[in-house]
Amino acid sequence: MGNNSNRRVRCFICNRLVPRSYADIENYDDDESFALVTLRISNKIGCICSGCITYYALQLGTTFEFSSGKFGNNPNGNNGTLTDYGFSDDDDDLNEASASASSAITTVKTVEEKSQDEKDLELFRQKYDCLDYSLDSLAAIVEKTVFGQHESVQKFLYALYFNQMANLMEDLGDEPFKHKHIMLIGGTGVGKTLLATTAARAFGVVYSVSNATPITSAGYIGDKVENVLERLLDAAKGNIELAQNGVVILDEIDKKRAVPDGSGRDVVGKAVQQELLKLLEPSTIWIKHNSVPFYTGNLTVVMMGAFVGLEEIIQKRSKKTTIGFGAQSSTMPVSMSQVTADDLIEYGFIPEMIGRIPIISPLNDLSHSTIVDIIYSHLERYNKFFKIKNFELYFDPLLVNKIADEVIAAKTGARDVEVRLDEVLRPALYRIFQSQPNGVCEVGENGEINILLHNKKNPKILEAIDFPPVEKYIDEDE
Repeated sequence: MGNNSNRRVRCFICNRLVPRSYADIENYDDDESFALVTLRISNKIGCICSGCITYYALQLGTTFEFSSGKFGNNPNGNNGTLTDYGFSDDDDDLNEASASASSAITTVKTVEEKSQDEKDLELFRQKYDCLDYSLDSLAAIVEKTVFGQHESVQKFLYALYFNQMANLMEDLGDEPFKHKHIMLIGGTGVGKTLLATTAARAFGVVYSVSNATPITSAGYIGDKVENVLERLLDAAKGNIELAQNGVVILDEIDKKRAVPDGSGRDVVGKAVQQELLKLLEPSTIWIKHNSVPFYTGNLTVVMMGAFVGLEEIIQKRSKKTTIGFGAQSSTMPVSMSQVTADDLIEYGFIPEMIGRIPIISPLNDLSHSTIVDIIYSHLERYNKFFKIKNFELYFDPLLVNKIADEVIAAKTGARDVEVRLDEVLRPALYRIFQSQPNGVCEVGENGEINILLHNKKNPKILEAIDFPPVEKYIDEDE
């Protein structure tokens, strides 16, 4: 702002220093905030800046009738008086904002009244700050940790954004929108929980993870829907408004499918699903020993599981047979990406539940190249321990490929990567943690470790400490 830097005033709401008027901003940009309203409250001079006036007005619940009149000039910003910034009558946007400020500020009588408004506004912003982010930027953040699931990441972030936008519109008086709950389907180690938690954390919403396996219906001993909501409230540190706006993640949901017994009935499985409907539709559940009402209509619910056996149902539905002379039955290859709502109902879920989960996202099986990317991601994290001790880590790419081959063969997904890397690096880190700093750690193709340490008496001399290779990575022909 050049020579006009002393003409700034601090906004009472966002706490930023902003120019007293848009005329004080060099090369004025429409997006830059300025002190639309200046005030004096308890011997403090501040303002409601142009960036905050809309939020402030929404919190007051005031309906404005915009006009184009000017206001009295008061450079000291006395309480309740607007400052004239020379808005021209033909400047509709600024006149509109000025009229908004005039209506809003008449309600500010005392410090106590404004203080409560500020608290409400802070909560309002805390709930909906996530809507300021670009979905592509959030996806880029998530995919630094979640590999090979681009489409599922996009679907997840879309659902989160849609639901939070729906909550905002409902807060502003619009009709409630039907939320887009999510079901993630994929085998072990493909990144279901990692995707859900990383996306929710990047999005900035409160979330909790619960295992669906121990959940039982009313009257049975076990986990309850109330316990699931209590975990979410605890994650929100007791703030019920943030908790009701949060994300419930239910893992192992496939364990709650209805599996008919000899009589063809599975009362328990269906009963639990009926209980879980309370999370998927607007209802009020009393938690914390019936002392706290929890409204579920603003939640985003994520259900996920491996769904073992679902492929057979898809295969059965997709089976194609050639009819005619010399006919041969041929079975088309299937994947989880072909799953439909009817497949899930046949798998053992009630239509009422599936009908309330519009986004079904099967996760991809991890390819060899994706596993390699995950290994290098873990190595970057391990490398931080080496760097703290001023060691350089060299890890042979051939060993990376061997580990990726083992993970693919074991069908354990990314879950087993860290275990295998720890087997290789543990001996080296054990030695380095208790050694003098500075050195080099080399990990060879067969898992052999070579550590070079600087001699204490003569730092220019490197002393080698050899470790035998990890037995499983030694080539069979050696």
